[in-house]
Amino acid sequence: MAQITSAEQALKDLVETYLKETPKIDSSLKTLLSISIAKNQTTNEQTNTPLSANVCLELIRSISLSINKIELLEPLVWSSKFPQKENTTGMQRMDEIAEYKALYTLHRTLKMNSKNNNNIKITKAFGVSFLKTKGILHQVIENANILLSESLKRKGNLKLKKEDVDNFYKNFSKSVYLAPNMKEKKNVEVINDDENKTNDANDDDVDTNSLLDIVWLSNWKAEIEKRRELRHKKVNERMKRDEEIAKDLVKEHLEAIKEMPSQVKNTEELMDNNNNNETTTNKKPDVLQVSSVIRDKLINEGFSKINVLNALIDANGDIDKARDILVKNRGKKTP
Repeated sequence: MAQITSAEQALKDLVETYLKETPKIDSSLKTLLSISIAKNQTTNEQTNTPLSANVCLELIRSISLSINKIELLEPLVWSSKFPQKENTTGMQRMDEIAEYKALYTLHRTLKMNSKNNNNIKITKAFGVSFLKTKGILHQVIENANILLSESLKRKGNLKLKKEDVDNFYKNFSKSVYLAPNMKEKKNVEVINDDENKTNDANDDDVDTNSLLDIVWLSNWKAEIEKRRELRHKKVNERMKRDEEIAKDLVKEHLEAIKEMPSQVKNTEELMDNNNNNETTTNKKPDVLQVSSVIRDKLINEGFSKINVLNALIDANGDIDKARDILVKNRGKKTP
């Protein structure tokens, strides 16, 4: 057996890397389909009407067919069409060409096997790195549009607006751009954790990117559950922080009241100028004035306003003590 050269071994290693990459395109297209239907990411912006499952399936099918039918440029042609960028070093350029050569070799081999009735689809052989290669994604979207138009002509029952098609293909392209390539796969979990930390301000929002960036994860269902738990945790933490802030404010004003015992105003006027039907006690009005956050929280828990006010007075503004008083006196609660 002839000994292979280092260049041949490097090519072999790259080919194996492409083959081992997961999830495969076919699997991620199914994930995108599920997300598109469940989260209404394909909603028509003008009519606010989501696309049907059948329409989404037809769009996914057009992408899949386009990928399986694509013809790649020969390495020399590809290198000429996509020249080295100014900020790319010579070594990086050599790596780019080597990676494309490996991809081209594997793609050509699969195509030849397919012609010999060995039905090995490109979507089942490659992962997202195939689509992240320069020039391929753009060609896939162009061909998908052509295939979709031909399919719609045959199927008169499917009606699609151009903006809806463009939006769906745009979401697919975004998912590819957001996905880590082969070199980044090892750090994908760290990257995701960092993204969660930087998105604290929007942790209650489920925007397009927050869904599209999981399309190319093998454990995307677990990632959705993880993000859901994280949102709930942060909501609880915010509520706890708000409660602590309210307690500190009450404490400060209680100390101020002790220094100004003669300052007395009408409690109801300070608490709610718009409600003239309820009566409250004038006992320690400043406590009631500054504990509106706590008052509203207890009222939202189902206690009547007058009982909440009295309980807060008896508890000196402490929400936990006030809640205990309200629970004990629940039978006396005003309807």
